[in-house]
Amino acid sequence: MHPDRIKGPHIQNTFSLQFPDPELRTGKNGIQSYIFASQSAETVRIEAVFDGSAFSSPKLYASYIFELLTRGTSKRDAYTLNNLFDYYGTFISTDVQKDYASVVLFTLKKFLPRVLPLFREILLESELPADELALLQTSNINKLRINEQKTDYIANRSFQALLFGEEHPYGRMALEADHKALNRDELYGFYRNSLLRSGVSFFISGDVGEPEYKLLDELFADSELQSLKLPDYQAYTAPPDGKGQCRFEQVPASVQHSIRIGRVAPLKGPLEMARTSVANILLGGYFGSRLMTNLREKNGFTYGVQSGWQTFRFTHIWRVQTEVGKDVAKQATEEIFNEIRILQQELAPADELQRVKSYLGGNLVRRFENVHSLATIQKPLILKGEQPDFYRNFSAEIYNVSAGQVQEVAQNYWDTELLSAVSAGL
Repeated sequence: MHPDRIKGPHIQNTFSLQFPDPELRTGKNGIQSYIFASQSAETVRIEAVFDGSAFSSPKLYASYIFELLTRGTSKRDAYTLNNLFDYYGTFISTDVQKDYASVVLFTLKKFLPRVLPLFREILLESELPADELALLQTSNINKLRINEQKTDYIANRSFQALLFGEEHPYGRMALEADHKALNRDELYGFYRNSLLRSGVSFFISGDVGEPEYKLLDELFADSELQSLKLPDYQAYTAPPDGKGQCRFEQVPASVQHSIRIGRVAPLKGPLEMARTSVANILLGGYFGSRLMTNLREKNGFTYGVQSGWQTFRFTHIWRVQTEVGKDVAKQATEEIFNEIRILQQELAPADELQRVKSYLGGNLVRRFENVHSLATIQKPLILKGEQPDFYRNFSAEIYNVSAGQVQEVAQNYWDTELLSAVSAGL
């Protein structure tokens, strides 16, 4: 029987992600490992998470240390390390965020016994070579000088500093002088005496069984590493409530304006996250959103505009961002606020709301496409202390969000008097 190509597929109005919770193992020296096992994957991904947060690390320390981990150890130089990882088809990457920093090992299961000792070596025995530091400083300073001529880079830095304050860990940004001030001895002392002593957690995904976990546990059992200790909520200072602020950053010779509008707005739990996510997608979270229809399709102000939530361990930022021609920057800003006011005053039509829910549900399924994606998505929630069923509850709640609740989100979170704005351009 041939499918009916005329009639569209049935729209499902209920949805809930189903996936197993990670297995939590505690090693011989107290290190916690979260294991996301799947025999269908031939690869293994191990992410070692450290407290390289902006709350614990001096400016730029974590980003330089983690970049230098693979540049030379007490046993091997950078060239030898890279050749060995390449020989075994192994990928090493680092990730430094405001709340933590990590090193990722990605390899075939059959090579794990060969590359795990190398992984331990770069984590615990890196020398942070002075010559590699000098090369990295030069490279980063050159990148910074180039970025400081770009309106989007300036707008992003200025916006976060405006929301939190320039001395706040979430708002603090590095200058060229900060790069130049770094020296190898201070970095190495922080790496040995602070970073490693703050502990580690492992997030392991792929074809992982008892032999693979035992291999990892035995390798780190005699190390100085302990269970990861991240800063608690007392380390965070929320920015003061009040009216939104505006800031203009002049960027010489720029031909466009970068606009950022938003605020700090902490969210709690899957129910609140589901409602705010649906509202955000409708306003500016996908190609068919209201902001895209207005600024791109109707007015031709921009190639793209988007809104979204940025998640930190202690809070969230909601923002709208776009790049427009400098001659229409004021009009584009006004249209963004107009679309927010319309959402505050009028209920969204049922067909538009259904389309947004379907998009959000489908996108969520795509994000959980394999076991490695599952580990990557669950990691920030685990580090925040959320329950493992967060996304199961979040996905089930998407289709329960009503037009009235979307309107409440717009009224409560996007009060135009509380939104701050940054414009960078000429």
